[in-house]
Amino acid sequence: MLVLAGGGQSAVQIVPLLLARGYTTSQAAWALGIGGAGQTLGRALYAALARHTTTTARTTILIALGGLITAAFAAVPGPYALLITVSVVAGMVRGNLTLLQATAITDRWVTTPTAASPDSLPHPPTQRQPSHRS
Repeated sequence: MLVLAGGGQSAVQIVPLLLARGYTTSQAAWALGIGGAGQTLGRALYAALARHTTTTARTTILIALGGLITAAFAAVPGPYALLITVSVVAGMVRGNLTLLQATAITDRWVTTPTAASPDSLPHPPTQRQPSHRS
């Protein structure tokens, strides 16, 4: 139950955790959903994190935060508003970890820009080519 923010683990584990602590199914579902909103927020903020940190620092920070937020879920029984806050932060960490994994290759080994400029893309033919049927 403690693997809530770890890489690759499902956030759905928050539901049985909150149910075991006496919260309702509705409260657990809201905490799960708001954690998903945290993932979106985390992904939106990833570019700023990437601009201000190195790949190694990002990796270290996010894995450390994942461990801390998991420990927070274990240590904090309530109140409900605090658990919602922990869920949002856990979602933000998961969202950032998703993008950290998605950019792993280019951040580490690609030294030239990978985006193509419009001039380098193949252009479609501007005129219809005549068919040569016999």
